[in-house]
Amino acid sequence: MGLKIWSEITTEYNGRTIKGSFKYLDGVVTVRTPHGSKTTQLGGQTPEQLAKTLLREFAREGEL
Repeated sequence: MGLKIWSEITTEYNGRTIKGSFKYLDGVVTVRTPHGSKTTQLGGQTPEQLAKTLLREFAREGEL
């Protein structure tokens, strides 16, 4: 199974700090920000690493 509660997460993208929250449940990581959410299957990363990757995707797409 895995984490069921939302946890705060912070990472860096292009020199700025970006924040969101994530949860891990049944092999799926979901990240949410005030601008939306993204969900994906866990691969070769830890849930926290994958959550940071998803946060950076939000930033790269201009949504943070």
